[in-house]
Amino acid sequence: MLLLICVCSLSLSDLYAQRVMQDVVYLKNGSRIRGIVIEFVPSKGVKIETSDGSLFVFKEAEIERIVREQSPERGALGGSTLDRGGYLGLSLGISASPSLEQLGGRIDLVDFGYLLHKNIGLSAKVGASVYEVSSVSINGVPQYDDARLILGRVLAGGLFSFSTGKHGRIELKPMIGLGWASVTKVATSSAMFAWEAGAQYRLHLGRSTDLMTGLSYSGLGEFTDFALTLGFAFRLR
Repeated sequence: MLLLICVCSLSLSDLYAQRVMQDVVYLKNGSRIRGIVIEFVPSKGVKIETSDGSLFVFKEAEIERIVREQSPERGALGGSTLDRGGYLGLSLGISASPSLEQLGGRIDLVDFGYLLHKNIGLSAKVGASVYEVSSVSINGVPQYDDARLILGRVLAGGLFSFSTGKHGRIELKPMIGLGWASVTKVATSSAMFAWEAGAQYRLHLGRSTDLMTGLSYSGLGEFTDFALTLGFAFRLR
């Protein structure tokens, strides 16, 4: 009955209040979920949609209370709510370098994105491509050895994110930064300009985890490569 009263009171808010207020579900385990309550079933529970399009269903036994609170941030135009949220993940995959004419491996130890608005935000990545080479030139200087070439990058840039429904998001990530080319036990270059144009799809697996698949085209000095990756991420609030 208490849950029914809470949800009914939320439905009485006017249109303006909906633009600057959020429904907040407080759970008995200490967690809280912000969004819009879109369905209530007496004696069963509620369904709430968050700003990033994620959909959660909670049983009445899990809920401590439901309230309507002012959004943490309001936009400068008309006081509308800023949709926020992000992710932090790790990805592995394969890479192919047209400049080296070789296949290699790709690891992104840090894959980060955060929405500043509904569809626009910031992204960052720390990762490397690895190739087995018999000979290679770095900045025009030949390095002859059966060794491992590592193309490391630290990148930052924009994030353009679009919901595909309650189960996921498709995202574009243009980034620039610095990188280094290193041939194991032979030579390491000085810092070079690096860039990447990438796209990814994040599939929501649960309340806080995503499965990520990505495709990117990167450049580092005279080297270029494509990468196809698969990874996991934790969603940030």
